[in-house]
Amino acid sequence: MILNLVKKNFFKDSVQMMQFSQQLKDEQGVLDAAIVMGTDLNKNTLKNMNLLTEDGVAATENDTLISISCQDESSLNNAIQKAEQLLTSSSAKVKNEFASLSSALDTFSNPNIASLSIPGQFVKEMATELIKKQLHLFVFSDHVPLEDEIYLKNLALENNVLFMGPEAGTSILNGTVFGFGNRIRKGSVGIIGASGTGIQESSTMLDLFGEGISHGIGVGGRDLRMILVE
Repeated sequence: MILNLVKKNFFKDSVQMMQFSQQLKDEQGVLDAAIVMGTDLNKNTLKNMNLLTEDGVAATENDTLISISCQDESSLNNAIQKAEQLLTSSSAKVKNEFASLSSALDTFSNPNIASLSIPGQFVKEMATELIKKQLHLFVFSDHVPLEDEIYLKNLALENNVLFMGPEAGTSILNGTVFGFGNRIRKGSVGIIGASGTGIQESSTMLDLFGEGISHGIGVGGRDLRMILVE
């Protein structure tokens, strides 16, 4: 039994959604499950996994799409309740919530980097404010309009800050992983990549053979060149 549920205009961080999806898969009677944003790419992936129904096709990139495949109706009903609980319970919320960007920044002592994982249409406004506050940016978000990306990268150059992304899946800065990555020993090799999988593979291979990396910088899927300033 396969069911798609669409939560209109509902957003959760993609890393959280991956965690929730795995928790759903661990439920008794669940054959497969995914909680994703309703983008065309995600819907095509669900279609290839035989997890997309007509209800799911109607989801938009602003909607959360829950797809569940179960052995029987009882398991399906339990899985639906579990999905709703994961998405709405207080345990799904981050420890600290802030009413504004300024109030969030005030809780840190001299912050110099921020990570953005928000819907693409909101990245320009948020990133502009952060860049003007002299923060480097790791932008995990996708669906950022090309003209916004060009504007933000030019603004970052003007302010002498690093702009990684959008669609930067992995960066490793001085041993700290942003996005998806692995614990890699520090070394003498620097890596510049696009969306992340290449950085993950090359860095883990270097680690396997006894070398480490200084930094791994993801520049985003649409950025094919980068200028490094020492």
